[in-house]
This record gives sequence, C-alpha cells and structure tokens, in this order.
Amino acid sequence: MNTPYPHEMTSLFAAKEARRQALAALPYEEKLRILLHLQRIADAIRQTRGLPPQAWPLDSDTLLPTKPSTPS
Repeated sequence: MNTPYPHEMTSLFAAKEARRQALAALPYEEKLRILLHLQRIADAIRQTRGLPPQAWPLDSDTLLPTKPSTPS
C-alpha cells in the first residue's frame, strides 16, 4: 500500500498522536501545572513589552492561590 506521505512524515504523525495521548492521560493537577508554567512564560514576554502579568496567582506546588504581595 502506498501512503501519501514519506515514512519520516508518517512516523512524525504517529509520534505527535502518541504525545497527545500521553498529555490527555495526565491527571488534571499536572495539566494545571503545565498551564501555569506556560502562563508564566507568557508573562515574562508581556513584561518585556511593558504589559502587566496575567498568569493565575496559583502556587505551582499546592495549586492554591498565592497570597497577594504587600508593597513595601
């Protein structure tokens, strides 16, 4: 059987699907930690542009809200 893609592309698509399945199988807590990490990366980019952060104020370990920082 001839596939429309070269073998390299077919294996790439299979790896992508396997990665999706692995991420889908993660517990919600781990998915939330990944989301927080991505939000903090985006915040670092936003801050270089002079924009305020927008990441959820949650602790990465406990997933509980962080205490608001008091200005000194």
